[in-house]
Amino acid sequence: MRGNVTTAALAGLATAAGVSGAFAQDDTDPYYAYRNQIGLLRYCVARGFVDAGQADTASGHLQEAIATLPAPSDPARGDASEKAGASGKWGHTETDLADYVKIFGTTEEAQCKEWVR
Repeated sequence: MRGNVTTAALAGLATAAGVSGAFAQDDTDPYYAYRNQIGLLRYCVARGFVDAGQADTASGHLQEAIATLPAPSDPARGDASEKAGASGKWGHTETDLADYVKIFGTTEEAQCKEWVR
């Protein structure tokens, strides 16, 4: 249930903001967005913004969502999307997370903590 709430929140945030984000990076296939988000969670842990247990729980919810999706057309693209997230790149535009969060008037740390709530 919480995973569905998280997924809906990510979708709503990206849609309401009208900007490209982790969820909104591909209108037809959220697989790549979820993979990017998993990488971003690792970035958050590496920066010390959240602990590994919190990130693992949030990643588990994303993995559950991924399991409900059709197989990706390009698995290598999914790997690249996750790797970009782990280096702090948001979405298909690979915008630096620090720049992206400024749009919402927040910080990387605050955003990371929101993702694991």
